[in-house]
Amino acid sequence: YRGNFTLPDKGAGSSFITQRFLAGGQGVTLLGLSTALYQIITNTSSAVLFVRCDGSAATTAAFSARLAASGGTYEVPFQYHGIITGIWATDPDTGNANLTEFTA
Repeated sequence: YRGNFTLPDKGAGSSFITQRFLAGGQGVTLLGLSTALYQIITNTSSAVLFVRCDGSAATTAAFSARLAASGGTYEVPFQYHGIITGIWATDPDTGNANLTEFTA
């Protein structure tokens, strides 16, 4: 199906995008808002990004999600407020990872 659609209000009052993971370093840590109901990570870098949601360091062998380069996304588990770590498969030339957070 292609076209416009509207989803019903499910309780999130606002959303905003922040750049919490910055390209140029291999290891990164994300501290999300404690009030976030829902979070989406989008990888805008030129390298694959591996993220992990248990507070341990992400590796290319131990990760929660693998985000494709240039647009891969990961929906963080609903109301997860723990530490998220990430590591790029290679040093990305450009971009970063954007975090969209939805709050009440």
